[in-house]
Amino acid sequence: MIDSLIESFTNNLIAEDRYMMILEGLQVTLLITLWAAVFGTLLGGVICWMRMNHRALTVDKRRRDWPWALHSGRRSSALCCHR
Repeated sequence: MIDSLIESFTNNLIAEDRYMMILEGLQVTLLITLWAAVFGTLLGGVICWMRMNHRALTVDKRRRDWPWALHSGRRSSALCCHR
């Protein structure tokens, strides 16, 4: 039983160079992971910058139905932890 397992492993991965497919798949996986981390960090930084920005949002001040609109420079406690 062990001999057939070793022979199967050798035939499938070593003899036919299928280990190269596994290494190429690992390379693609690591590349996707790297780009996802970079993109997530940049997106998080932009969102943080937007939330920490002290200027009021430029929206029509007559429309008061937007809960996220920062009217007259006041900040809601949900948007900012500064007082």
